[in-house]
Amino acid sequence: MNEYQQYSANGPGWLDKTKLASLGFNVSMPIDTDRGRTAYQKQLSKPVFLAMEFDGPAYRQSIELAKQEDADSSKKKAVDDKKKDQPTALSQELNLTSRLFIIDASLDRETLRAKYPDTRHYGIVRGQIQPRVVYNKEKQPLMAGYVKDVSAQNINVPFEFRSVFEPMQKMNQTYGYADNDKRPSFEATVAFGRRLEPWIVAASTK
Repeated sequence: MNEYQQYSANGPGWLDKTKLASLGFNVSMPIDTDRGRTAYQKQLSKPVFLAMEFDGPAYRQSIELAKQEDADSSKKKAVDDKKKDQPTALSQELNLTSRLFIIDASLDRETLRAKYPDTRHYGIVRGQIQPRVVYNKEKQPLMAGYVKDVSAQNINVPFEFRSVFEPMQKMNQTYGYADNDKRPSFEATVAFGRRLEPWIVAASTK
């Protein structure tokens, strides 16, 4: 679980001023002054519990956004040959990018689990969130936050599943991590312990 997505380059859309306030951040300072923006940049990150969604509404939303991006690109008349050879936004979402999205945060673990009780599609992990000021397309400042750190960045692979992941490791050594088209496909089931530590309980090639 070392790959996950947020909703935008500026941070997830749900992590707005109201959510930051609920997580204990001071959001009372104005963002349209240098003093206010500097104060937000200096605020320290806070430990929180994060809800991670796998193959759910957030992923389907990313598919629709990719379709719209491709539709907008196709309307442009001048497209050079180099761009024609590049994969479409939709193909990247379907074949390359993660289906795991961070969709919510809370100071209370049980509250978050009660909100997302489906353990097949939602996992709870620890993380860090930090506020910042971003700018929209009209160059207006907006109060937002971003996920600075996620505790479940890596998962140890048990020896019994080594045969599933060894071919992928060899491919990475040969072609590099960026060449996802050559990676073998696999399925894995991840469980979380009482301390929110993840481990693989099942794995197989596709």
